[in-house]
Amino acid sequence: MALRIAFLALLGLLLTGCATSGQMGHLAEEARRSQPKPENMSPRELERSGDAAVGQDQPHRALMRYTLALEKDPDNPHLLRKATALFAADDRMDRAAGLAQRLLKAEPHDTVGNIVAMADAARAGAWKRAQARIDALPDNSLTDFMTPLLGAWTNAARGDVPGALRGLRVTEKRSDYAHLYHFAAGLVAAWADQPDTAREHFAAVVESDRQLSVGMVRLLMAFYRRHGDDDVVRKLEKAVHGGAASPLMDPALLAEKPGPLVPTARDGMARSLFTLGMVLNARKAHDLALVFGRAAQWTATRDMALPAIMVAEIFENKKRYARANAAYTRVPDGDAGARWVARLRTATNLDKLGRTDEAVALLRDLAAERPDRRRPLVTLGDILRGHERFAAAEKAYTRAIERLDDLSAEDWVLFYARGMVRERQDQWAGAEKDLRKALALNPDQPLALNYLGYTWVDRGTHLERARRMIERAVSQRPEDGYIVDSLGWVLYRLGHHQKAVKHLEKAVTLRPQDAVINDHLGDAYWAVGRKREARFQWRRALSLDPGPKVAERLRDKLADGLDVPEPVKEGG
Repeated sequence: MALRIAFLALLGLLLTGCATSGQMGHLAEEARRSQPKPENMSPRELERSGDAAVGQDQPHRALMRYTLALEKDPDNPHLLRKATALFAADDRMDRAAGLAQRLLKAEPHDTVGNIVAMADAARAGAWKRAQARIDALPDNSLTDFMTPLLGAWTNAARGDVPGALRGLRVTEKRSDYAHLYHFAAGLVAAWADQPDTAREHFAAVVESDRQLSVGMVRLLMAFYRRHGDDDVVRKLEKAVHGGAASPLMDPALLAEKPGPLVPTARDGMARSLFTLGMVLNARKAHDLALVFGRAAQWTATRDMALPAIMVAEIFENKKRYARANAAYTRVPDGDAGARWVARLRTATNLDKLGRTDEAVALLRDLAAERPDRRRPLVTLGDILRGHERFAAAEKAYTRAIERLDDLSAEDWVLFYARGMVRERQDQWAGAEKDLRKALALNPDQPLALNYLGYTWVDRGTHLERARRMIERAVSQRPEDGYIVDSLGWVLYRLGHHQKAVKHLEKAVTLRPQDAVINDHLGDAYWAVGRKREARFQWRRALSLDPGPKVAERLRDKLADGLDVPEPVKEGG
């Protein structure tokens, strides 16, 4: 969705007065030095302490500080805004709603305050009050788009379906929003038991050139399944399967049985809040998207899968993996496809939290539950490979490959992954076979071209062919430091030292913290007579925790220099 919204201004509405991430660390250190008792702190000190706690992912501590600050300074709009947003993000919407009422007395047009108050009113069925909160939203490009989508449901809930549809036509005039207008209008019409009108609007969505979210696709498929339009269902399935990789795009999500698209007006409002949250999240306005996601969950009459997944993904983007897993628990068990995706993502997050054994056990359970699906095994292999448990990773990838039916270009990654772990176990024959298979399935895949080419270089085999392969990889990913390093290294091994320096210098610029790349550049500098610079690069590489074998080699070179090897001749 190419929504042209002034998001910097939008974020300012939410975060006015909040510290930046760099300031957070400074505030945390300052708090540790002073450490006054909270009851002795001024409101400003409590606010700063709360800001530091937010930066350290300690929401409960932050809320305690903000709450205490508000006891001393109850009408401070900055504190009220922060506390409202944080209570909402922490899934404590009842507290957020209470604070929102206080916030709106000080700032009647505050975005966060009005959205939380509107959701609270919709939850109570107070649709006139909900519309008043929509009307109070600030006049900006965001609310120009937001107001019709939310206002449609306040009108529909009060019996004015024609008015709801008329209000949505405002967005139809803006080409970026037209498909969202038609989708929202279709939902209103379906809820009002006007299937012909709903079909007209949904057809416009299906025929649009916009990439549709999985939430839209699921509801469209449910509508067309109910009405027996199998051709449209297949078209939508094809569109989703060709979409971007995301937990929300997993085909398992599409197994949802047809049911009411929108059981109640509250659920319709929740759908609109979720849609707006997705738009904001796609545009990196994560904090405000989180408020919308929580508001959607608060408004709905029952747990909804996709808002829960969106909230979890926002926390994942923030590297808040424990909170993401807590969000995944809100995915209802009755939605089998979404629950499956939530459990997969939970396993990945458990590994990132250092709970790898739990992650492995969960993935093995998932693989056993669904013997027709390979994603749990692929994820299992990736986690095991990341912990250098190469033999176990190889078994996981092999089991995933055994679950393949007809091979496609997308399956290159399985053979590539298994080839890597086989190479790390010195099983070169099997590794080379897998890497060749990956390239047979996807001949221009830059990662596979680079890995096979680089390994050939290290083994002194097929050097000129390796160079051509790596050059193809670089042409596709010229800013990938690892691939640029491979090109520099094959040139070094072939004796083209000056050319090697050029590419290795670029690789170090792209990946300055990589010990091996710095080591390679040091070797190339030595080969062209730049010995002082070579020693600097080797010392730099040694400071980057290169591992015992590389560290020993670096210390030898720093002590004795380097005997530049003769250019490698073709072998193998």
